[in-house]
Amino acid sequence: MQQILRKSGDNNMKALSLTNVPHLRGLGSLRPNLDASARCTVEVAYHRGDSIVLRSDNVLLATGSKAVRLAALEQWYTMPLGGHVRCYDSDSIKQLDFLPRKVVVVGGGIIAVEFARIFAQLAADVTMVVRATDLPKSLSRVGIDRQIAFLLQADLLAAGVKLLFESEIAGAEAVVAPDEAPVRRRSARDGPRQLELDVVKTATLEARAPLVTDLVLTATGRRAVTEGLGLEHLGIELQANGDVGVTAELMTSAGGVYAAGDVVGAPQLASTGIEQGESAVDAMLGRRAGCESEEEEARSQQLEAMPKAAVDCSPAALLSNAARYPIGIWTMPELAFVGLTSEAASAPPHNLRVVEGVGRYSESIRGHVHTVGSDREGEYLAAFTPRGRTGTDVEPLTGPALKLVVESSAPHRILGVHAFGEDACELIHFGTTLVQGGKCLADVTAVCFAAVTYHELFKLAARDAIATLQREAWRRIYRRLDTMGGGADGTLSADEVQRGLERWGAESQAIDDILRALFAKNRSTFVDIEQFVTRASRMRSPMQLDLMDAGDASTLTEADAADYNRLV
Repeated sequence: MQQILRKSGDNNMKALSLTNVPHLRGLGSLRPNLDASARCTVEVAYHRGDSIVLRSDNVLLATGSKAVRLAALEQWYTMPLGGHVRCYDSDSIKQLDFLPRKVVVVGGGIIAVEFARIFAQLAADVTMVVRATDLPKSLSRVGIDRQIAFLLQADLLAAGVKLLFESEIAGAEAVVAPDEAPVRRRSARDGPRQLELDVVKTATLEARAPLVTDLVLTATGRRAVTEGLGLEHLGIELQANGDVGVTAELMTSAGGVYAAGDVVGAPQLASTGIEQGESAVDAMLGRRAGCESEEEEARSQQLEAMPKAAVDCSPAALLSNAARYPIGIWTMPELAFVGLTSEAASAPPHNLRVVEGVGRYSESIRGHVHTVGSDREGEYLAAFTPRGRTGTDVEPLTGPALKLVVESSAPHRILGVHAFGEDACELIHFGTTLVQGGKCLADVTAVCFAAVTYHELFKLAARDAIATLQREAWRRIYRRLDTMGGGADGTLSADEVQRGLERWGAESQAIDDILRALFAKNRSTFVDIEQFVTRASRMRSPMQLDLMDAGDASTLTEADAADYNRLV
């Protein structure tokens, strides 16, 4: 891990060198500007005691965030037991120097889930303490699909992780492990080597059974690093949660001072932090009016040719549009998503009618090749999937899958992509292209994917969405036939179907074909809506020309007909 961190730092330094950006290593803080020739003054203090003053028109604050520590465990983040510190946050965990047998992870967010899976992979006995009622609810604020989140929860359970919901930690004390009970002779270093955590119910604070563990990892949020920056000298305003407030151009309340990345708050991702940094620089270097000299005019024209901020990268703008950036959760396997969930698409302000299409890893050739004969073969999470409904109108998923959220009306735009499975964090970038580009189902089915790859999942999910659209269309046709046939009682007889089709203008041969398909050999029976959908979906008839008709008209528009022909 240390080698990876050093490599990352070396790459950053090489990038600065290649672009001739000078740098200083020290502690920088803003100071009152006493020089009219510059808008901002920064003092850089060195560890050896001296300092240097920099003056500039612009300053970019990119000081990041740090992990929030639980007050109930404050002393244990630094106090060693048996030669090791036993309590860490998501920053200090990099200093871990032993392999624990028992781990408690406090929190239900992305970082908590990732570390729980890491320690489970290292054969530790892992328990997650989560305040929410389930993992999907705990992760809902980041825009995760509920079905996919239940897959993640099932995978944690399959990996042996214990999930303690509606609970939180109220305190801790040092204890001697049961298998380390006092013996006849003990060295001076012997003593408590574990923590016993006081667990309470979140709603009532009623005590629950305590947890004894070798290690506690708290992942309960992050806060902006602003201490010591001297923001008060320029009157820079902070939000109620401590984040630096910025405008759409990422400028703070002080002219010339910009901020980007975790220091301005959610979404607190490396990818969005980079976008914000680039946007802030574009805003800084954009052409300014009122040039007073030829030199300034030439410089302004030069800057005019540089790219400028085309979009708002403020936290409010990023969080208001789920299509702006993908999110990856680095579990094993991975989880990633971009765009809207079905629930979000159906709710205000979108108010869209949507369907979902699912491509299962177990149905893809590569998914089968990579798991056959292993404990991850097929729908291996079925035993760990919650019974009953999972907050959606469809049954729970039982194995790794890729889901498309698609607008019901033509041309069936793809509004969201959600995946849980191997390489999901790579696959999501094609999904991002689909969502951001307003691509449709026909665009996916038209792509020739290389075999044998996981991108086949997109085509499987698209075909599943098309099948769902067809079933919904058959249901609409059923209801119209039930009305046109004169019954409107929720069941269809052969006579009702025939009368309805005749009023619809169908040819006699087509009517006979449809009746045979719907009623088999016995035309004296009735069919309910699900029987109708199942049987009608198997046939190809002139009725299928009406499948993409979302209105009351019995004929298709030319555009709808062309779209349906491309799909089918």
